[in-house]
Amino acid sequence: MSSSSAPCYICTMCLHPCPSLFTSTPSLIQLTRCSSCGSVVDEYVEHEPLLVVVDALIQRPKVFRHVVFNRYANRRIGAKEVIKYLASVSLLEGYLSYQASPTSLTSGDFWLHCSH
Repeated sequence: MSSSSAPCYICTMCLHPCPSLFTSTPSLIQLTRCSSCGSVVDEYVEHEPLLVVVDALIQRPKVFRHVVFNRYANRRIGAKEVIKYLASVSLLEGYLSYQASPTSLTSGDFWLHCSH
């Protein structure tokens, strides 16, 4: 990562730019602390993808910052992939909200209302 095209990460708490997400030695990998706020730059680096999706469903801002800025920082990713991810999470969130709604229609009621 010593080249001029080295990725720049951001702190998911304060959005301050950081040069790395973790430092490693032969016996230890340590998450980097933000020089601005003192918190871990991106705690989602060590989380399983399923936990990232769950946090996205409950709409934690830090997880979206992780996905958009830090997850693919060392790879070329286009806006298309980010938009697909955010659209998928939004659709799933909408579906879950609809299902949890006390006034949600059953499938039979839906067709009755559409046929009028």
